[in-house]
Amino acid sequence: MLTEYGREQARITAKRFANIKFEKLISSTYPRAIDTAQEISQVTGKTFETKDFLIERVRPSETLNMTKGETDYIASHAQYEEHFLRGETYKDGEGYNELIERARQTFSYLESLSEQSIVVVTHGMFLKVLMAYAVLGDAITPVTCYRFFKHVNTKNTGISLLEFDSKGWKVIVWNDHAHFGEY
Repeated sequence: MLTEYGREQARITAKRFANIKFEKLISSTYPRAIDTAQEISQVTGKTFETKDFLIERVRPSETLNMTKGETDYIASHAQYEEHFLRGETYKDGEGYNELIERARQTFSYLESLSEQSIVVVTHGMFLKVLMAYAVLGDAITPVTCYRFFKHVNTKNTGISLLEFDSKGWKVIVWNDHAHFGEY
């Protein structure tokens, strides 16, 4: 669920979509993404559908009730990263291969749609995977994907724009926050 601050961000973002023409609205099945999609839906009158493949990266369950500063979290996350860089899965977390497969599934789905202008509500880490895959395609590796995680920043409720043509996907806008008066 969104915090009150998150709800306010979603409302402001939704107002921006009042001026952006699009044909279809799709959301992750996670409650905070659905809440954002509902705000956009209310402002634009567009209904939305949910897709499981748009969820956030699945972290190992042992870290779910930990804060990032805890010693156990740091140790688990270090193991997760080591496994990720080797293209392996760590415990019950989602590894590189699973994330890339979801990125392929997402783009395959988007390419199959008849609509030309589609709004997708997803999550920060998975958005980085999508962007890395859009830029690198099948040349992506665990190391290059990991570099996107570490060196490409996202803020919640940023707007990114990708275009698809016969040459593939292109990133046009990345994580725009003009609707907040930020850069």
